[in-house]
Amino acid sequence: MKNRPCISHFPFLIFVLLLLSGCWDQTNIDKRAYVIAIGLDKGEKNKINITYLISNPEFSKQEGPSSEPSHEIITFPANDFISAKNTANSIVAKEITYNMLSVMIVSEEFSKDPEFIRYMYDVTKDREIKHNNPLVVTKEDVSTFLTENKPKLETRIHKYFEFILENANKAGLIPSFKLHSYFSITESDAGLFLAPYATTQRTTSGKYTAGEDEFLAGELD
Repeated sequence: MKNRPCISHFPFLIFVLLLLSGCWDQTNIDKRAYVIAIGLDKGEKNKINITYLISNPEFSKQEGPSSEPSHEIITFPANDFISAKNTANSIVAKEITYNMLSVMIVSEEFSKDPEFIRYMYDVTKDREIKHNNPLVVTKEDVSTFLTENKPKLETRIHKYFEFILENANKAGLIPSFKLHSYFSITESDAGLFLAPYATTQRTTSGKYTAGEDEFLAGELD
């Protein structure tokens, strides 16, 4: 009779052990490489060039000035988007993750390629990439854009794209630019997807370019 309470608690202990077993595959923060931005460029021989903007999580922990960089940019060729992460894990010591991904960036040249939509469908196959991430088109190659783009006031690179795109959208300067909007509009084949156009190149001609709000009806070709 005295052994019955112990026997009745045994199934409960087994249930608790099953819950605790979910921590076996956890990974520490300092063992992961957090990709903030992914760039897609047209490569050679039916390949694409992938650019990763990787944040340094140790940089935000430092209280004083340090010479350690806040981020790192790497570019490498890949056959498709799915295999890109495995390729990057072979050259980056830490485990690549898209949990903090803030923006997808595509070069203008690659966005005009007829095969571009096929590569974008591969993006949806990765469960770490959220469909509400913004999509931006750059005039130059994405690798050049990310290298030359150096924010002056925001050292936390994982917050830079989030702040600047959100504020520009609220001001009405750029359209809605989410990934799910791109797929829905493109698949419907009855509309035009508008994406923010970014560049780090400056105009050397010295000529003033009129803004879109300075045209009158009938003046656009």
